[in-house]
Amino acid sequence: MTKSLFSRLSAAFHSQDKPVTYYLTCFDKRQQELDMAQQEPPVIGRVSFASGETLAYTDPATFLQVIRDELPYKPTSGFRYEVLTDDPTVRKGADDILYDLFGEENPRPLEDYGLTQRGHEALKNAENPNLPHSYRWFVVENFACEGETRHDTDSLTGAIDRFNGLACDSKRLCVTKDDIATVYLAIAQDGKTHLDEGWRDNPRFAADSTVQEADARLQLSIAGLEPSGLTMTMGGM
Repeated sequence: MTKSLFSRLSAAFHSQDKPVTYYLTCFDKRQQELDMAQQEPPVIGRVSFASGETLAYTDPATFLQVIRDELPYKPTSGFRYEVLTDDPTVRKGADDILYDLFGEENPRPLEDYGLTQRGHEALKNAENPNLPHSYRWFVVENFACEGETRHDTDSLTGAIDRFNGLACDSKRLCVTKDDIATVYLAIAQDGKTHLDEGWRDNPRFAADSTVQEADARLQLSIAGLEPSGLTMTMGGM
């Protein structure tokens, strides 16, 4: 077919009194379809209602807001949602809303949802002691037991006081750095309290002066010398 096309073009060219220029343009259909798909933002979530109405969303903030607004009315509206993206911030955001609806806090940190390229970059930045960092101190009551509860605090002092004030056999004092990496600092189990040294082998915490200072304070607490609040003692509370 290609030869026939060029033959007809050649014959037409020679039949003209004046030179005629012809242009032959070819398109790759698959590449065109790929280019069009890349220009359109991907659908990251879909919602539906008992009425049959279905809506798709490409903006994470809008999608999460719809879940937040509509989820409380699920029993009457038949509201349902489906997360279609692998973005961990969106997946965790949707779970956070569901947990919050029942007055609970999502126990899964962001890293449990997998990481995007941006997430990997954030982990790398968390290793840099020359960058500013944020810290969230919290205590887990009844760790890995029925009734497990997370208590967020506004400081390490608050976490120490909360940890010491909980009368349970299994608890953890933890810190999350830059909202992406978490380690245990103190562990109470079966009436005994000790420090977890795992942070020293973690590249995001090993050279962190804030965590080093926290470890020093917790050592004083175990020795009964912590000046703020109640104190931890080896062998129990």
